[in-house]
Amino acid sequence: MENYSLLMGAAAVMKMAVEMAAVSMEEPSGGTSPSQGAGTETLSPRSWLRDAAAGRFLWNMNKELPELFAMLKSAEIEIKKEHQVLMVNKTTSFKKQGKSKGKNKKSGKKAATPPVKPKTGPKPDAECYYCKEKGHWKRNCSKYLADLKSGLVKKKKEGMEHWTAVKNILKYLKRTKDMFLCYGGDQELVVTSYTDASWNTDPDDSKSQSGYVFILNGATVSWASSKQCTVAKSSTESEYIAASEASSEAVWMKRFIIELGVVPSALDPLVIYCDNMGAIANAQEPRSHKRLKHIKLRYHSIREYIEDGEVKICKVHTDLNVADPLTKALPRAKHDQHQNAMGVRYLTM
Repeated sequence: MENYSLLMGAAAVMKMAVEMAAVSMEEPSGGTSPSQGAGTETLSPRSWLRDAAAGRFLWNMNKELPELFAMLKSAEIEIKKEHQVLMVNKTTSFKKQGKSKGKNKKSGKKAATPPVKPKTGPKPDAECYYCKEKGHWKRNCSKYLADLKSGLVKKKKEGMEHWTAVKNILKYLKRTKDMFLCYGGDQELVVTSYTDASWNTDPDDSKSQSGYVFILNGATVSWASSKQCTVAKSSTESEYIAASEASSEAVWMKRFIIELGVVPSALDPLVIYCDNMGAIANAQEPRSHKRLKHIKLRYHSIREYIEDGEVKICKVHTDLNVADPLTKALPRAKHDQHQNAMGVRYLTM
């Protein structure tokens, strides 16, 4: 900024000198110069300096002034770039813009209308999973609000419980990021299946959770964990529904490995392990029971598969049921045990 101040000072001196020269030109030409004789009037130092300045700056002024101004202008621009000076136009006026309705008075054009924001809310085809009606969500459902007010439905505690669950999931993913499905180790290629159910796990609709897993050559080849479509009245019924769903997957799995032709035991009945004796008895006995009359007919397909020799259901201890982690939360030691049985292990290179 020092260079900028010097240049501005030089410009001010030059402007003052030009003005002095212009003033001297306006005076009458009756004065004498210093070269006159002894009898002539002597000029004062101020008048002599004024005449000298006028004569020096008026000589070839048309040539030097534009060049000097151009140099000052370029130097000013360079200094502004170097020091990053922000120039603000103080003459700009800011007017308060109000809402304009109709046409613009100056241009005569219609004012631009703001875009219409989309309406937020449930779509007409949105289905409420509480009352199964369309057009609203669960939080807007009149039946749900009435049941909540009367105490038939317990409201979930939000906040720290949900945040803790999310943190546990992230911790599990971080801990198992280096784990893989490792196949191999079995002497014989045999497909084994495990099925399990957790009764009345959903507090909103009282539905149960089903899970099954198929293991071949020491690792999992097919698995599922889903909520059941119907409400089970007992744990035996929920286990029976889960076993029926696993039997449908077992039939498809058996036909698939038969087409591959690489599994010698593919023609044998595929074994499904279950830890509920009531569900096993209902699947193996084709007779109708008064406690099973309300179960949908599609879940009785497991009886037909057992009669045809497609599948075979057997008892397994609860602690050895590999499908247990797919239906409920378990202690870490038990969870790691079933995880290892599924073939999920750390891969050592």
